[in-house]
Amino acid sequence: MFNILVVDDSGVIRLQVKQMLKETNCRVWEAVNGQQVLSNTFSKECSLENLHLVLLDIYLGEVDGFEILKMLSARYPSLPVIMMSMERRKESILKCIELGAKDYLIKPFTKEVLLSRIGRFCPITSLDAEANLQTLEDTLWAEIDRAIRTKSPFTIYIVKWGRLRTITPETRALLRQKLPGLLRKIDGINYINDHLVLFLPVTNKAGWSVVQDKLDTLLAEHRIKLAQIPQETIFFPDDVEQPELINSFNSKQIKDNFMQTILQATGAKKIS
Repeated sequence: MFNILVVDDSGVIRLQVKQMLKETNCRVWEAVNGQQVLSNTFSKECSLENLHLVLLDIYLGEVDGFEILKMLSARYPSLPVIMMSMERRKESILKCIELGAKDYLIKPFTKEVLLSRIGRFCPITSLDAEANLQTLEDTLWAEIDRAIRTKSPFTIYIVKWGRLRTITPETRALLRQKLPGLLRKIDGINYINDHLVLFLPVTNKAGWSVVQDKLDTLLAEHRIKLAQIPQETIFFPDDVEQPELINSFNSKQIKDNFMQTILQATGAKKIS
């Protein structure tokens, strides 16, 4: 579930946005003015550290959207902010981009436009999630097929950190930036429901242990203990319950079995 903050002094606009996002994979929080954002007091249940995206109006009264955007960009540089305003002047739009806004929505906007813009940063709709899953499934099939043909090991490493409150959006973004530097170019990095799913070709249990140690070191830099995060591993060919599938080059059946394990581990659901 993605946390999205709507900052607008108009109750009508906040209600409209909530209605547009009603059937998506997100929870909408509201701030009625800029001061609530500056003081991080818009909710007792959620804080800026727990947000995945902000929808921000420009004209909010005493504290305007420019000031809020400047603060968010400085303190939470990985937090996407989408401006939304009736202001159409090029100067205002450019100013928002310069201050760190990721996008700019001109009011009024449709539900389709809003979902499309948010979807660039958070897969909040079933179509966004399904696209991610389809890409992962296609890659998985190719990797299993290669492992069978070359008779080489293949490991799937799932780290279920998606809903851990101890990992802030900022830390999560930093981890995403640093992770590719720890792995090989042939390794696949996937995120399903914010959980980490690694595809490690030509990697046996000993090789997986090396990756695990690297990840443990990376997390320790952010005071996070890997041992406290639920994890799952799938080893090929060890975890293929029917060895005859390998001998018959049935990569599709193996892929389907492994994919089911990934879906269960990440809580993801495929659309039929």
